[in-house]
Amino acid sequence: MTVAPGASAALAALTLAGLPTDAFFFAGFLPNSAGQRRARLEALKEVPGTLVFYESPRRVVRTLALMRASMGDERSCCVARELTKLHETHYRGTLAEVAQAVADDPFGEAGEFVILLGPAPATAAATGEIQRVLALLAPHVSRRTAIDLTASLLERPRNEVYALALRAQDDE
Repeated sequence: MTVAPGASAALAALTLAGLPTDAFFFAGFLPNSAGQRRARLEALKEVPGTLVFYESPRRVVRTLALMRASMGDERSCCVARELTKLHETHYRGTLAEVAQAVADDPFGEAGEFVILLGPAPATAAATGEIQRVLALLAPHVSRRTAIDLTASLLERPRNEVYALALRAQDDE
């Protein structure tokens, strides 16, 4: 699969990554210093949308290793290399799988890279808070309104709140 060239490698990569596009955050290039890069990744790890980074070929393997350490091996990931060019390549899977694929590819460190990370998974605390707000709203408004209000108040994706509402209904 490929995309037509456009004004932005970030948007081209986002369209072919297979990651959620309802909310995304363009993070650009990470800082040069390893400490600043770690701090920046820590600050971004709970963003409830797809993260989009640019990375240079000489740092891509190290950056993926830092991302694994900060965000976990199981985070959804796509790395796009040389978009719209002859040697365009995409690596998709978990962060661990993609990092290994890039490291194993003899041409993996050549070209321009876009790294995309799927949205942060809901934490147990966030799940509990969603369920609490849904329960508080349930006696007063329709289920749809409760879902919409909860998603808005807690700044969570509506589909995540909807799934938890259905699960709570099944448990009753």
